[in-house]
Amino acid sequence: MQGIEARIFDSPTADQLTKYPNVLIATQTSSDDPAGIDSCFRLQTLVQKLAKGVHTLSIVTQGAMRIEPEDRADPAQAALWGMGRVIMTERPELECRLLDLPTAPGPDNFVQLMQLIADPTLNEESAARSQGVSVRRLQRKPDLPHSFALNETPWAFRADRTILVTG
Repeated sequence: MQGIEARIFDSPTADQLTKYPNVLIATQTSSDDPAGIDSCFRLQTLVQKLAKGVHTLSIVTQGAMRIEPEDRADPAQAALWGMGRVIMTERPELECRLLDLPTAPGPDNFVQLMQLIADPTLNEESAARSQGVSVRRLQRKPDLPHSFALNETPWAFRADRTILVTG
């Protein structure tokens, strides 16, 4: 792994940011801000300062995703993760990546984090846990029935019902 130069800024200016093409933001959950509004605002402010085509952004959260059965998702960290997904859509030139650590990360998790940061070819969304790095994947659950099998009678919309289609 190649060396990583790091600088810590509390509230960086746009001029300070121009010197660093790879920007990482990590915030800790505060009991004063259980919904993560302040953290999301700081992230928004940072993104507005990043020049187009000059920077890449990595957002590090702690406990935003429930990966292992014993994990408990932190709503404030999950809000940052969600904000990161919006940034991916609204500012694709930033090549935003989301990296989640456990709520109480250990030394192995920080090694995983450094490897994820150093390798830009890896997934946009990754979670480092004790069993390794997890990424988002879709897979069919074999025990679920197929609701729209070919031999079923098609259902019809009814004027007296409300239907919500998601996905």
